Amino acid sequence: MKSIPPIRLAARGAVLTLVSALVVLSHAGAMAQCAPPDTSDAIASSQSVFVGRVLDTDESGRVARVEVLSIWKGRDLADRVEVRGANSADSALEATDRRFDVGASYLFIPENGREPFLATSCSATQRYSNPPNLIPVTYQDAAGATAGRAPLDVSAVSPADEEAETASSILPLLGMIGLIAIASVAISWSRSQRPERLPETIAQPEPKPKKPRRLKRRNFFKDTAGAERATKRTIRRHSRGLRKYRRKQNRQVAVARKANGSTDTS
Repeated sequence: MKSIPPIRLAARGAVLTLVSALVVLSHAGAMAQCAPPDTSDAIASSQSVFVGRVLDTDESGRVARVEVLSIWKGRDLADRVEVRGANSADSALEATDRRFDVGASYLFIPENGREPFLATSCSATQRYSNPPNLIPVTYQDAAGATAGRAPLDVSAVSPADEEAETASSILPLLGMIGLIAIASVAISWSRSQRPERLPETIAQPEPKPKKPRRLKRRNFFKDTAGAERATKRTIRRHSRGLRKYRRKQNRQVAVARKANGSTDTS
């Protein structure tokens, strides 16, 4: 077997040492980048704060099933919640991951406000040994309460209570729908009571009265030949050629009397 020169062995050892140092420094840098914040500030800014005991774990201790002992801040929680100590439990172990111990109690100050809760090493989550319902004086102002409250007992909720809660949540919606229906009916009824508008008609101007037809000059003798006195009197009021007609009639009468030897022209 061919031996390796001491110089190469020394070089390989130096490289391995450098790599190990870089790995350690990278992990230390990651830990330094996410140093846990002050507990009071974290409680003040967090949406949910509670004390719980780890019942069992999974994913190498990074996923814990927690029994909620006391709620310090936030909305009501069930008596069993899931807390994750890593952003992704399926990924490889990272420096910011947190591992939970079965049976230990923790003051959970998660980074989010909904289950599953995220409580990595970058959060202010910590072990807790005091009574869970007792909030220390230094945290009371941040939590906004002096004592913790118990979680919801999910097993005690009966199907009838769930149906009642569902019905109570639907009642406001049904009431709003009913109000909208009543308003629409009232509007349609009020519109039906309005008098119908007659179509506006444009006033037509009254026709001008026609003037009475006057006898034309060329038809005057034809129209008045053999007319009676009353008829002639009527013609006199409506004809301009009446004087000419009268003169002609007088001449005819005078000629007839002269032919008969009479001198009376009256």
